[in-house]
Amino acid sequence: MTSSFQLGQVARLYYEDELTQSEIAGLLGIQRVKVNRMLAEARRTGVVSITITTGEERPFIAEERRLAERFGLTRCWLSASSVSETKTGTAVARTGGQALVELLTTASTVVVGLSRGVVSAARQMPALAADRHPAVIPLGGSWGRSCDGMSPHELATVLAHNAGGTSRSYPAPMLAGSPASARAFLSDPSVTAALDITRGSDTLIVGVGGAPGSPHSLLSSLISDDDVTDLLAKGAVGDVCARYFDAAGRAIPSDVDARVIGIDLNELVTIPRRIGIAYGPRKLNPLRAALKGGILNGLVTDVRTARTLLD
Repeated sequence: MTSSFQLGQVARLYYEDELTQSEIAGLLGIQRVKVNRMLAEARRTGVVSITITTGEERPFIAEERRLAERFGLTRCWLSASSVSETKTGTAVARTGGQALVELLTTASTVVVGLSRGVVSAARQMPALAADRHPAVIPLGGSWGRSCDGMSPHELATVLAHNAGGTSRSYPAPMLAGSPASARAFLSDPSVTAALDITRGSDTLIVGVGGAPGSPHSLLSSLISDDDVTDLLAKGAVGDVCARYFDAAGRAIPSDVDARVIGIDLNELVTIPRRIGIAYGPRKLNPLRAALKGGILNGLVTDVRTARTLLD
C-alpha cells in the first residue's frame, strides 16, 4: 500500500511544481505508470482535493436535463466519454460514486443489485460523515460467484460501511433450481423478512443486463441454452437481477422468472427512487427499454450513451 507521504510527495511535484509524470518518475526512480496510479489514488483518498470555481456544477447538465425530461427521470448523472472503453468506465464509476454519496445521504433503506457498474461505483464512493444511517440489503440472493471480486452481500456491506449504516444478507440463491424450489424459498420466514425490507425500501441501485445469451452477462452460467432461446423468442432485451423485460420495458413470464428469489418487476417499480448504472453500446437497447417502461427513474451513464438515447 502506498503511504500518504508518498502520495503527497508525488502530488506536490505534479500539482505545485508542475513536473510531468515522466519527470517525476525519473526523479523518484519509479515507473511513469506508477506515478499515474499514485496521482489517481491521491485524488480518490482525499490527499488531493480539486475545486473548480467557474462554470456549471456538472459539465453535462444540459444533457442531464434533456434526458430527465425525455424519460421522466427524477435524477441523472452523466460522466465524460472516451475513445477508450476503460477510461469511459473509470469516468462512469467516478460519477457513480458521486451519485451514491447523494443517494445514501438521503436514503433510509437501500436495495442494491449486483453488477459491474454498481461494484465500480461503490469502490469510488468515499466514506460519509452523515447523521443518517441507512440500511442496505441486496436485491436478490447469491449468484454462486463474485462480480469483480464482490458478492451481493459484500456489495451491500461496502455501501453500508461507506454510509455509516448497516447491511442485511439475503438468505437464498438468486435463482432456484426449479419453480417449485423457488416457491419453497419464498415461503421461508427469513426470506419473507428480506422481501418485506425490499418492498419497504426507498432507494434501488442496480445495473442493467443485456440480452440473454450475451457472453458479457453475469447470468450466462445460471441459465440454460433453452432458457436463452425461450427468452429471446419472447422478445427479451435486458434484465435487472434476472427479471427480464422486452423492448417496452414489460416483464416477460418465463421459467427463469419463476425461479428468481426476489420481488418481481411490478413490485420493483413501486420503490420511489430507482437508479440504474450502465453505459456503452451493449447497454443501449436494455437501457432504452428500462427507461421507457419506467423500470428506472434515475440513471448514471456516460454522455455518449445519453446522447444516443436522446437521438
